[in-house]
Amino acid sequence: MSNHNIASLIRNFFEQHLGAERGLSPHTVLAYRDTIKLLIQFASTHLKKDCFDLSIEDLGADVVKAFLNHLEQVRHNTIRTRNARLAAIHAFFRYVGATDPRLMEISRAILFISFKRQTCPVLGYLDREEV
Repeated sequence: MSNHNIASLIRNFFEQHLGAERGLSPHTVLAYRDTIKLLIQFASTHLKKDCFDLSIEDLGADVVKAFLNHLEQVRHNTIRTRNARLAAIHAFFRYVGATDPRLMEISRAILFISFKRQTCPVLGYLDREEV
């Protein structure tokens, strides 16, 4: 499989897909941008490659899983933040798989990465005085 240029995929994802086609809010687009930026920085360091030399094939499921672990272990992100980052990565790879059928296998492996369950705090009841 040849290496696919990641820069054009990312640019089209943000310029065409998120804004024009999906109509997402600017805040969501910024959150997705931050996630992809962090993923690229992590992959560059993790793989010891310049970010300009990364291909979409470099961002396989193993790298994404390592990135998610990095978010929790090194950056001390909560499970909620980790899951939000994973949702952005899923959105990107859904786009990638739909854009180029040759990349469906890579995309599919990442889409199989599951969200972590988190415990929800039990809501307390109001005391008689609070009512």
